[in-house]
Amino acid sequence: MDVTSVAAYGTVLQNAEIAQKADVAVAKRAQDVQKILGEGAVQLIEESASISAERPPSSDATGQIISRYA
Repeated sequence: MDVTSVAAYGTVLQNAEIAQKADVAVAKRAQDVQKILGEGAVQLIEESASISAERPPSSDATGQIISRYA
């Protein structure tokens, strides 16, 4: 293997390592986003339940559904 081949191989390895680190960073960001979205969804559900509990149901069926899941 000549010097040029060794240098090219080293460059390929460096690029692969950089790509792997970028993939890990993207995966961590995706997890962070999922966590934030999950927390937001929980907060939205809690707020909706709170509003529903404060307001009288418009029909008996609505009240039964709210009672079942609250």
